[in-house]
Amino acid sequence: MQEITSLQNPTVKELVRLTAQRRARQERGLFLAESPKLAAEAALAGVPVRTLYATPDALERYRDTLAPALAAAGEVVAISRPVAEKLAASRTTQGVFALCAIPSPRLTPDTLRPDGRYLVLASLQDPGNVGAAIRSALAFGCDGLLLTGDCPDLYGPKVLRAAMGGVFRLPLFAGGAPGRRYRDLGCRPRPAGRYTGCCRPRPGRGSGGHRQRGQRPSHGDGRRLWAHRLYPHLRPVGEPKRLGGGQPLSLGDAPPVTR
Repeated sequence: MQEITSLQNPTVKELVRLTAQRRARQERGLFLAESPKLAAEAALAGVPVRTLYATPDALERYRDTLAPALAAAGEVVAISRPVAEKLAASRTTQGVFALCAIPSPRLTPDTLRPDGRYLVLASLQDPGNVGAAIRSALAFGCDGLLLTGDCPDLYGPKVLRAAMGGVFRLPLFAGGAPGRRYRDLGCRPRPAGRYTGCCRPRPGRGSGGHRQRGQRPSHGDGRRLWAHRLYPHLRPVGEPKRLGGGQPLSLGDAPPVTR
């Protein structure tokens, strides 16, 4: 078994880049899953596990949990404790890291089912909220989750940790126009302040409960415009205000659940 003990090893530097940089993950088509649970979840979901890195103590302690990852890994490499701490994205580490290939999307705009239930996320900023939304979508029995391209990377360490393996189990699609960019959506302002080309924005807090003339729609309106524009055959079935442990998402309105 190969062993890495030096922090200056080129492989260690490359793995640190994959953990820290979204661009590096996109260019290489690889990501690093930290913890025995995530390594096993990835293997059980059929995600290609290129290499399993683990300290000798971790290999012995988590051998049963790591059985699927050990069977799927193309190579197993032992690492020292200092190397494990260098690779870790959290303060404490269990000493297990799986280098995996980013899988092909299981969900695309062409494979959406008109009778399915999907959670739409637009312009979220907090990776922890994305992970919580993924867990909630699984708990609610959603058929998939759609994210705009400006949401946090699904294969970043914080999203992977917060989703607790849900990234590997839920069909996901990331991409599309951010909800706040109305011109990209083909929406044209009318003199009355309404936007056409997708759907009507919700009334604002103007006089009489209606949007005042020339007032821009809120981010919540943009999410509905984006979802309707990109997936016109889906219809909203609910708008939960809080997802994941009762904590609100980072934007004012929760994203719509569509069917």
